[in-house]
Amino acid sequence: MPTDFDELVQDLKDKDWKTRSTAASLLGRSGNPHAVKPLIQVTLHDPYFAGGREGYPIRKVALESLRRMIDPLCKSGTGWAEGLLVSILEAAVSPECQYDWNGRLCVASARALVRQFSCSRISLQSPVIVISEDDPDINALTGLILKVAGLGVASTLDGTEALELASLIHPDLVLLDVYMPGITGIEVCRRLKENPATSAIPVAFLSAKGQEAEIKRGLESGAVEYIVKPFAPDDLVLQVKDILRRCELAIYEED
Repeated sequence: MPTDFDELVQDLKDKDWKTRSTAASLLGRSGNPHAVKPLIQVTLHDPYFAGGREGYPIRKVALESLRRMIDPLCKSGTGWAEGLLVSILEAAVSPECQYDWNGRLCVASARALVRQFSCSRISLQSPVIVISEDDPDINALTGLILKVAGLGVASTLDGTEALELASLIHPDLVLLDVYMPGITGIEVCRRLKENPATSAIPVAFLSAKGQEAEIKRGLESGAVEYIVKPFAPDDLVLQVKDILRRCELAIYEED
C-alpha cells in the first residue's frame, strides 16, 4: 500500500475505483494540506473518476478526507490555508456533493472557519443559496440557473432538511417553495426566524401561488421577497442578486 504523497496523488487517477478510494482516504488522514487540491480537482471534478455509480464511493471518501483536513487548516492560521478552505467550500456546494452528508459538513465547517479568519467581514467568492423545492426538475433547473450566474447552490427536496441545512451552512439566502410535503415553506420560514442562530438569514419564496393573500402570508412569516413561478432565468437571477444586495446593505447600515 503506497504511503508516498506523490504516489497517492497518482493513485487518484487509477482506473480501479478501489485504488482511488484508498488513495483518497490515506491523503485525508495524512493531514497534508497539499492534498486538498488533488482531492478536489481529480476526485470531485473529473467526470471520469467521480461520475456515475462507481464514482459515488470515491466522492464520499474524498469528502470525508476534506472534512478531516478543515480543522488543521484553520489551526495553521495562514492566508494560504484560508484559500484552501474557500476552495473546499466552493467544491462542496456543488449539487453532487450536497447529496452527501459529508459534503454538507464540509460546507458548514469551511464556511464557519473562513469567516473566523479575519475580524472584518471577508467576501467569499460565491454567495451560497439554499434551495428547498420538492419538485426535482424545478429544483435542478433553479440550481442550474443560479450556478451559471456564479452563485453557490445547496439543494434539498423537503422543508425539514432545509431547516437542518440552513442551520449548518448559514447561507446568504434561503429560497423556499410554499407547498412541500411535511413542513411547508411558510413553517420553515417561521422556524428560521424564531431561531436566534438563523433569524438573520434572508428568506424568499418561490411559488406558483401568486394571489395577494398568499403573498401577504409569505411576507408576514418573515420572508423578504416572494418570487412567482414560472420565472424567466434572467429575471430570477436579477431578483436573487437584488435580494443579496439589499441584505448586504442592511448589514452595513446596522454596523
